[in-house]
Amino acid sequence: MHYLLSLPLYKYFSRKLRNINAIIRSLTYVNSVTFSLSPLWALNVFTWYLSSFHKELCCAFITKLYFFFLFRLLTMNKSTPNIESYLYLHPSENPVVALVSPVLDSSNYHSWSRSMVTALSAKNKVEFINGNAPEPLRTDRTYSAWSRCNNMVVSWIVHSVSVAIRQSILWMNRAEEIWNDLKSRYAQGDLLRISDLQQEASSMKQGTLSVTEYFTKLRIIWDEIENFRPDPTCSCTIKCTCLVLTIIAQRKLEDRAMQFL
Repeated sequence: MHYLLSLPLYKYFSRKLRNINAIIRSLTYVNSVTFSLSPLWALNVFTWYLSSFHKELCCAFITKLYFFFLFRLLTMNKSTPNIESYLYLHPSENPVVALVSPVLDSSNYHSWSRSMVTALSAKNKVEFINGNAPEPLRTDRTYSAWSRCNNMVVSWIVHSVSVAIRQSILWMNRAEEIWNDLKSRYAQGDLLRISDLQQEASSMKQGTLSVTEYFTKLRIIWDEIENFRPDPTCSCTIKCTCLVLTIIAQRKLEDRAMQFL
């Protein structure tokens, strides 16, 4: 008899319990996914969704849910960097990896620096080495984001140099400071470097190299020379018609062809 009387109550409260579990699952979903997309939209949708349950059970809970989302909306961190900002740091970034290979030694600064600039530009962090990301005041709301990004770039540079060089920059705190220090120590004068490259290209012999390997070695030297001495461009308001720039480019190709042969 007691069993028959308690059975309807059991079914009633079981149904309410399932409703509460559904509410919790809905709350978890909206908190982790939907809220990040549109807080007000999520609030309206789930308020309507919860109201479809038993009103006496859900009225208080809906009210709490409303104020929960309202609080989250009003206290949302406005200082979070935009994804397009150089202060944005993706959670998957690893500070203990070398961004380029080979790492910096005493003889490959120019190729290394170009590779590093390319890698940092791809990660939207090149501003930390070219002076366009000055350190903000410690009271500034962006200081913590700047500090994290700066430390990440410092770690990337430290792990992208040889062990001997690493010891000399390990105690520097700012990425720009480290970058300028390496440049002052390992960047040769442009004219001296150009002279070395031209001499290297003139004295290079194919020997046992294949044609492809020989051409690749020459191409590396030519590209580095091109980086130091790019072709001139006409800056006249009315463009020249004498074709002198075309002649210069043609002679450069002829010089390279003679070096290759």
